[in-house]
Amino acid sequence: MGREMDLVFNYSESYLFECVLSKGNEILDNHYPPDTLIQCRLSPTPLRLSQNDLMNVFVDQDTTLIEMVTLCRDGDIFIWLKRDDTNYLQLIRCLFLETYGEQIHPNIPPEECFIRYDFGDDYSVMRSAVFKKQGIKSKKAIELEKYFTTPSLINTLQKTIHLIAMQRAFRTKPHIMIVEDQPFSQDLLAAALDGHTCHTVSNVADAFVTYIEKCPDIVFLGSGSIEYVFL
Repeated sequence: MGREMDLVFNYSESYLFECVLSKGNEILDNHYPPDTLIQCRLSPTPLRLSQNDLMNVFVDQDTTLIEMVTLCRDGDIFIWLKRDDTNYLQLIRCLFLETYGEQIHPNIPPEECFIRYDFGDDYSVMRSAVFKKQGIKSKKAIELEKYFTTPSLINTLQKTIHLIAMQRAFRTKPHIMIVEDQPFSQDLLAAALDGHTCHTVSNVADAFVTYIEKCPDIVFLGSGSIEYVFL
């Protein structure tokens, strides 16, 4: 290998995200040639590679084009290239498939295993992909977990969503649910939606029950007191 891969970070998704944000701002402000980020999607496979494993993959290869490598907790690997190089991307793909193809093929198609992100054209998509790797839960997600604490509840919700989709398929007009704790705002919205089928609730508990029972197509959330999103 051309040089030691010193910039390999284990479980440093947050640091990678900070670097992505910083580099994105540099490119935006100074119009630098965009770098490239390669995501090796190994999470659907049993592979969990270490730094030594990467050394074996890139043995006898020139790694001067690699800026840094991040090994994620879920098994994915992000390889940051100093510039866009189609040939080097193909080399990475071939090296991984030659070394670990037997573990990759049964779990994920090879063409879906490698994703190329351009810091220019693909920046927003790339930033979102890296952010998700941090495993940070929003306040809304944390609150929702209080209601869905067991696999059986989650399974019931999934079945309910399927039934909701079936009910909606037979409607000619949308049903609307209003989640608002202020009576004045309730009346204002109901008046504005006159002629539509509306269901009004004032708290989260009633909203869950009504959503499951009435299967609304549209949900209006009160601004301020209710901070939940219904799918």
